[in-house]
Amino acid sequence: MGANLKTLLLKATKFARCRQGAGAAEFALISPVIVFGMFSLVEFSTAMYVMSSVENAMTSVSRNAMINDAITVTELQTAMTNKIQSTVDPSKVALNVTFQTVGNVQYANLTAAYTHNFTMPFLSGQNIVLQSNRRVPQGLVVE
Repeated sequence: MGANLKTLLLKATKFARCRQGAGAAEFALISPVIVFGMFSLVEFSTAMYVMSSVENAMTSVSRNAMINDAITVTELQTAMTNKIQSTVDPSKVALNVTFQTVGNVQYANLTAAYTHNFTMPFLSGQNIVLQSNRRVPQGLVVE
């Protein structure tokens, strides 16, 4: 029995000193963090790209509201949809337009809100609302 115990102890110490699988074990521990970081980067980049598209469309729509004082809310919403439909699902963008008169000047208040749905593991079902606001005077003469 003593020889078996000695052999068992020798194998146990040899196993404890072995470093052949250390890299694989370390990779198994850190790879989920790296993958989660990559998914996060892609999601964040997508959200910022969409927000940039919405901002560009808002600039164009607010320019239309600025130079045309007889423009309707429906025309502004159609212009917004036409600008973003190549990059963003128009049903996810809500454009709210209100008009306000201060003194002799009429202003158009435009607010576009985009709801971004996260599709990452552990964050599925979480939403973030990205919003853009503009307040522009109407009826300016462009030469």
